Amino acid sequence: MHENNKLLKIGKLSKMANMSCRAIRYYEELEIIHPTSVSEGGFRLYDETVLHKLSVIKDFKELGFSLEQIKDILLPKPELTKTKLLKYSRNIIKTQLKAINKDIEHLLELKKKNESALKKLQICEKCTANICDEECENKKAYII
Repeated sequence: MHENNKLLKIGKLSKMANMSCRAIRYYEELEIIHPTSVSEGGFRLYDETVLHKLSVIKDFKELGFSLEQIKDILLPKPELTKTKLLKYSRNIIKTQLKAINKDIEHLLELKKKNESALKKLQICEKCTANICDEECENKKAYII
């Protein structure tokens, strides 16, 4: 039947995976995971492979992948050898790294602009004029 006949109900799986039952059901709704079988009483039962999949899902979420990306990653790919699967995984992570680096560049640019705005505001705070004139280098920086 199943490996060691060890089938888990969702509560036990939840504890072992350190994940809520709600999250597990949500992953089922998204068809990322599936129960191994259903008991006569209607309980979903899971084997160790589902526990492993939940661990992989957590790992990829921590790497910043969306659930849609994770679903694609976890789709069975029987046509791929171990070497090709490793290459596939490596390419996915490299693509994710490129996106992260692009986000970092964007955030650094935003940081620079915000720091510049703060410097202008500090100059405005020291200014004694009630109204900015045309020669003001900050050109009403306090109105952002």
